[in-house]
Amino acid sequence: MPAPQLVQETDRTVTIVLVTAEQVKQLLDALDVSKAIDPDDISTRLLKHCASELSASLITVFFSCLSENKWPSV
Repeated sequence: MPAPQLVQETDRTVTIVLVTAEQVKQLLDALDVSKAIDPDDISTRLLKHCASELSASLITVFFSCLSENKWPSV
């Protein structure tokens, strides 16, 4: 599945995004493992089980995407 093409609808720029590894961990911990796997084929059970280990890395990827204005393809 190709990455979505987003249309720029404003000339404003996000300058500050505050997201912590603990916030990401809390979101991962709250995942419903009974739901089906998304098109990315990453198991919610795996994400939830590895939340502590993944949260800091996901923050790094997120901020890299924001700073480079590029998003990984699925």
